[in-house]
Amino acid sequence: MSSRRKKAAFAAMCLSVFIACLEIFVTSTALPQITSQLGASDSDYVWVGSAYLLLWAAGVPVWAQLSDIFGRKAILGATSVLFTVGAIVAAISQDSRTLIAARAVQGAGVGGLTVVINICVVYMYQPRERAFYFGIVGAIAALSSAIGPFIGGLLTEKLSWRWCFWIEVPFITVSCTGMLLLLKIGQERKPMIAGLKRIDWIGSFAIASGTVMTILALQFGVAHHPWNSPLVICLIVFGPSMIAIFALIEWRFSPNPLIPVRFFDKLPPVAVLLGCFLQALIMTATTYFIPLYFQVVLGLSPLMSGVYFLPTTLVLAIMWASVGHLIKKTGRYVEQIRLGAAALLVGSGLLINTQAYKSWVRIITSQVAIAIGLGLTYQAPLVALYEVIPKEDASPGTAAYQFIKQFGQTITVALGQLIIQSRVKARLGMLSDMGLPKQVIEELLKGRTIAPAFERRLDDHQMALLRATFVEGLRTMWIFYTGIAALAFVVSFGVPAKKLGSDAIKEKANHDEEAEKEEP
Repeated sequence: MSSRRKKAAFAAMCLSVFIACLEIFVTSTALPQITSQLGASDSDYVWVGSAYLLLWAAGVPVWAQLSDIFGRKAILGATSVLFTVGAIVAAISQDSRTLIAARAVQGAGVGGLTVVINICVVYMYQPRERAFYFGIVGAIAALSSAIGPFIGGLLTEKLSWRWCFWIEVPFITVSCTGMLLLLKIGQERKPMIAGLKRIDWIGSFAIASGTVMTILALQFGVAHHPWNSPLVICLIVFGPSMIAIFALIEWRFSPNPLIPVRFFDKLPPVAVLLGCFLQALIMTATTYFIPLYFQVVLGLSPLMSGVYFLPTTLVLAIMWASVGHLIKKTGRYVEQIRLGAAALLVGSGLLINTQAYKSWVRIITSQVAIAIGLGLTYQAPLVALYEVIPKEDASPGTAAYQFIKQFGQTITVALGQLIIQSRVKARLGMLSDMGLPKQVIEELLKGRTIAPAFERRLDDHQMALLRATFVEGLRTMWIFYTGIAALAFVVSFGVPAKKLGSDAIKEKANHDEEAEKEEP
């Protein structure tokens, strides 16, 4: 593959990454309006995001293994179609259940896109070059994070939230066409029947079902059923049990595990993967709950919410664009990981001081600190992973990294919702005594703390009380994430301080480019 063709193929892959990341920021900005218009509960609010992230996580290892069987381009094409179909169905949804199902389809598609694109980058470039191109991928993601809130707010206010999904269709079509026409990677594919038998279907089912039941247990226990109800107890028991069974399957029974046990034989891979998981918890909480605070507590429109979120998106853009270049120049990555973990700790700690009124100093400083941390810890851990696992494990290592990252992003929204709603429900007696209407109290009991649908029924004083209560829930939530950030900082010292070399990821990458054969 010539240098020019390689750059064009990489540009097409970056466009897919751009749309996948843009979707998160556009939708998170529009979500309060979407759930309000569809009459959705807090659980629906969470599932619109969680369905996308859950299927993203569950699909990552399966798509990686399928790409070994059918080829990288075939899976890129199939997953692009899935993402497009999901976007179209989401755009025409008339109720929250249809929207959640469409988001799940989108998540299944984007899971394959992102993991196969990362695998392609690993095999297309040598280590230092790879860090640079991962940095470009990060910069593309940062660009989407910078303009995503504006696009989401603009489309929601000026047209309709449905255009948040329609806008994705032409871009993903162009990206898919470019990847199929331009991408050329030499690959020894496995026979189809033998390859399908090697996929860990049982492990995939165990982790997906365990995650779903765990999230349902959290949501039902807060909003729908008593914690001691048979349904919630069953979900609490069987959800974590299925996750434990998944771990047992991977350890003892699966011949080709989704997450190879050998990754956990030594401290460095464990530190990288655990740090990735902790960073994912904080990143998704930031993108979901900070815009939510702007709209629900400060009463901003979706568009102005994007403006207030600028400190996060601009700093992310700068950090994601520069980290890969810095690693390429210096060959070092551990300093970025440790400094980033420290910044996450500071940023999460500052967010504990969230107030029910506008304070520019708090709004800007907390966002800048946490964005620096997220930017430094976004791509550097993936670069570190390739240095602490065997070269032949590049594909399963990428899949494991992406899976763990998406698993963290999936459960963190439900955890945040659990903390917020628990705090709000603890203060319902006080709110009732202060004169909040009985109907509003009943809706809060059913889990409608997020949807901003109370303003028309409450006077200014009552609305101020409700917002102050919501802020208390947010503060409690950020105390939890500050603890997560502290753990991430400790874990970062388990990542070894190595300097990148210039050898290829595997011997096949050292072959002459003329020897590479194009996939059909």
